[in-house]
Amino acid sequence: MGDRHLRTWFLWLGAVTLVCSCNPSSGKVSGALKFLKGASGGSASALGVGAPTDGNWLISPDKARITLVSIAANSSDGGSNQISVENCTVEYDASLPTLVSLGECTVEWDVGTYASVSFSVDSTFEILIDDPVNGIFTDPDAASLASTVEPVGGAQFVTLGVGQGAGVPDLTATFVEPLVIDENSLAPSIDAILHGVHTVWLFVTGTSLELNTQLPAIPFPAPSAIGAIKYYSNLDTAANAYDGPGPAPPIPSAVLELIDVNGPVYVGYNSPTFQTCFPGGGTFANRESHYLGLDSSSKLCWRVESNVELGTYMGLMSMPELSQIGQSGAVSCFATADPPEPADGVSYASGCPSFTPDDQVTMFLVAD
Repeated sequence: MGDRHLRTWFLWLGAVTLVCSCNPSSGKVSGALKFLKGASGGSASALGVGAPTDGNWLISPDKARITLVSIAANSSDGGSNQISVENCTVEYDASLPTLVSLGECTVEWDVGTYASVSFSVDSTFEILIDDPVNGIFTDPDAASLASTVEPVGGAQFVTLGVGQGAGVPDLTATFVEPLVIDENSLAPSIDAILHGVHTVWLFVTGTSLELNTQLPAIPFPAPSAIGAIKYYSNLDTAANAYDGPGPAPPIPSAVLELIDVNGPVYVGYNSPTFQTCFPGGGTFANRESHYLGLDSSSKLCWRVESNVELGTYMGLMSMPELSQIGQSGAVSCFATADPPEPADGVSYASGCPSFTPDDQVTMFLVAD
């Protein structure tokens, strides 16, 4: 998601693939950043009325181009190395299958020991929207760069930047184990999942369309062995969807689940509803720090952290892991500073704790 709620979604990097390409004379080691297509949903639009209804729309762009400009390699003591990444523009294409390769970029790592990485993405990027069902098209000749009338020759890429209401979310990934690179070491090849569902906000007034986007394709650093992705939303579609009259930017409820061979490895989540349980309404969870696990009843559970450094907590979350696009289930939150330990001491895969929800929101599996 690229809307403003994405700013709260910090990321966890659970595994890296290692390849060897060393340059001892320079103090650097070559590695790769590989981009993979995120979850895919249905192509049918939510309303299909021929012209967009006045108000807020959440848009899943047909295509988007973003450019990664640098990676901050952060040590556990607070130090950071800024690593420039050259010629790293990647194109997201919604029509491609989930987890298909979208290309890769070379990363020249500085020798050092790193606890986390942060991505910096160019604040100028391109999007293409081609929705004849609802009458929404990007058009470089339109004053607002969007039109209800299909341009001659079809929809085209348009360029957005900070001046047009765009912004870039914080994209930080923490390694489970520190990444140690010396002049003779192997270098990490990191996968980034490029997510493009409901990342663009559009405000409609009559035939006037106002584009306002954070980032149309979000590069989530992820474990390299990701085998499946699930994206849940309170909206019942991954396609372009009306989301109320506005004019305030929409903040949908959503959960992004990444799955490796051992089960769920990361969830990022957000909902205004969850603010009744804990401030902010959303963040992230992983197996090691948050006991994220899928139990034998297909219930996904995790604990909610309040302070990363202190290891304090403020809640529990649970939801059913759904298997079919269009299925729905309740995502529940429970405020507690003392979430129980898992039965096996490892994760809630050994059994999700029982609790009476403080609040719930219904979400649909819209993309996988």
